[in-house]
Amino acid sequence: MRIIRSVLLAALCAASPLLAQTSWVQSPINGRWYRLTVAQTWDAAEAEAVREGGHLATINSRDEQHWLVGQFGNRNQWIGLNDVAVEGTFVWSSGAPVVYTHWCAIEPNGRPGEDYVQMADWCLDEAGGWNDQQGTDHYPGLIEVATAPNGWVQSPVNGNWYRTTDPRTWQG
Repeated sequence: MRIIRSVLLAALCAASPLLAQTSWVQSPINGRWYRLTVAQTWDAAEAEAVREGGHLATINSRDEQHWLVGQFGNRNQWIGLNDVAVEGTFVWSSGAPVVYTHWCAIEPNGRPGEDYVQMADWCLDEAGGWNDQQGTDHYPGLIEVATAPNGWVQSPVNGNWYRTTDPRTWQG
């Protein structure tokens, strides 16, 4: 019975975009774990990431950028880069140094109030190009954590990670 429940839950999560967004995926580029939040403000997405033990994504290379776009799609989504403290000086919410950027051709444009960075679905230069945006807009946040998240278990059916209240349900 437990195996049947596990298979049904995995199938439901795979079929539902709303449920599937909570699945963690490990990057082969850096070994870190990622998932999307529901659409929300940048501050709310960062707060959710901190509750999960991480931050919004820090992107350190072109390979990482391409993997993230391939995994999560060319869509508007928050990443951890911002210039809230000093206009024009972008920093990662994780505190990591900025060693790579992937701005759209006309970005960052320095418009007032645009202090938070998203991967943009409209960037003509390349999929997932970065855009500075107002943090009050609602987009999914791309959470990054260093290790497999607490309370999450890997499905033996599809290899995805899901939150469960009873990890024993994944065992035969």
